[in-house]
Amino acid sequence: IIRKKTKFGSKPTAKGIKIFRTNKKQSKIVIINVYAPHMGRVTKNPEEADEFYKRLEEIYKRFEGTDRIVLGDFNAKLGRQSLLDKTVGSHSRGNRNENGDMLHNFMLNHNLLASNTFFKHRACHITTFETRIKLKPRFSQIDYILIQENRRHSMLNSRSYINNHVDTDHRLVVTQIYLKLDHQRGKGKK
Repeated sequence: IIRKKTKFGSKPTAKGIKIFRTNKKQSKIVIINVYAPHMGRVTKNPEEADEFYKRLEEIYKRFEGTDRIVLGDFNAKLGRQSLLDKTVGSHSRGNRNENGDMLHNFMLNHNLLASNTFFKHRACHITTFETRIKLKPRFSQIDYILIQENRRHSMLNSRSYINNHVDTDHRLVVTQIYLKLDHQRGKGKK
């Protein structure tokens, strides 16, 4: 949450990826919002996921030297972490799938961590997606907010929220991060 008035510019880039960034007068923060192909499409056309992560890789590298946050619907299950894995916290849901492997590789290559897997909350606040299969509810964690590993200690909290006011099967995911924005003030201005 950015508490001060901050102007963001946005620009669509590639299919399933959109970039938001602060204006140049403030500290540079780039937010990359994604919608990755789901497992059904990846199973039928594996090249689609490869192409998505290739585009994401190019876009992510374009903003080196700035604070970057990657978030959105990755349609990936990261699953519970192993003791050696520092990218996924111990509060993840389910078992890793093929999309989860691709996301995990992207996170490892760029020293990112899935912020909404690091905080202990009730299961309903870890779940980010709910669907019904043959009238049985299925709960998953497929939406993530990825932050740079060097920002790990600036995370204050992260969880999902059930939203009864919007017709969606996804839940809002929020990560609170402490960021110090360098505001440059003009001379004589308060």
